[in-house]
Amino acid sequence: GLGDVYKRQLENLMFRRLFVHDNRMFAERAFYCLYCRLNRSDRMVKGTMFSGESKNIESKVSLPDKSEKYVKTIVAFANTQGGKLIVGVDDKNHQVIGVENDILFQTMDAIATAVSDSCMPQIIPDIEPQTVEGKTIIIVSVEAGKNRPYYLKSKGKENGTYIRCLLYTSPSPR
Repeated sequence: GLGDVYKRQLENLMFRRLFVHDNRMFAERAFYCLYCRLNRSDRMVKGTMFSGESKNIESKVSLPDKSEKYVKTIVAFANTQGGKLIVGVDDKNHQVIGVENDILFQTMDAIATAVSDSCMPQIIPDIEPQTVEGKTIIIVSVEAGKNRPYYLKSKGKENGTYIRCLLYTSPSPR
């Protein structure tokens, strides 16, 4: 399964790190972090998702065709308290739909590229797959930004700055 793929990638990464850097402590810490990520309990993720959308959580069944629709949310998270965009969960009934494994990494890459290309100052979200109820979802975690205001390059600082208010992303008051 997907976990086995991660474990093989992890073993390969760990071998290269040990071989190239001979830094055993770093490799052990990195291995432990990735091991914990792979074995994280579904209950933690479900508890977050099934509480519904909030100021810090937004879910999407799939990515909209226009990246600006979800990048606004990422900008708003960075401008407020941070948050998580969860892809593969129905925002109406909180049902786990999942993201097809054959497009999983392509979707994750599309999110990273859209955020990198669209936001000023740069936002670097943590984008990771997570298995819940046997289906894979994508969790995009955004920290509260330290270089506010963040905005969409295409709209400029004046019109492209967003904040998160309750359940919605809205333009920042000027």
